[in-house]
Amino acid sequence: MIVDGTPVTGRRPDGAQAELELGLNPITIDARDEWVYYGAMHGASVYRVRTRRDEPRRSAPRSMA
Repeated sequence: MIVDGTPVTGRRPDGAQAELELGLNPITIDARDEWVYYGAMHGASVYRVRTRRDEPRRSAPRSMA
């Protein structure tokens, strides 16, 4: 992952530094249902779009039958 042109790194359990990788499977929504994030699986960019909800969130999806 690169932020402002600089690779973001972290430390592995053995102490070695490693570049962080974003686990984005090209589309996801945040926990508050406010933003959809998307990007290419092997790309360097991530984009986001604000969501809009016209009705309250249901606790379980309706049956398709």
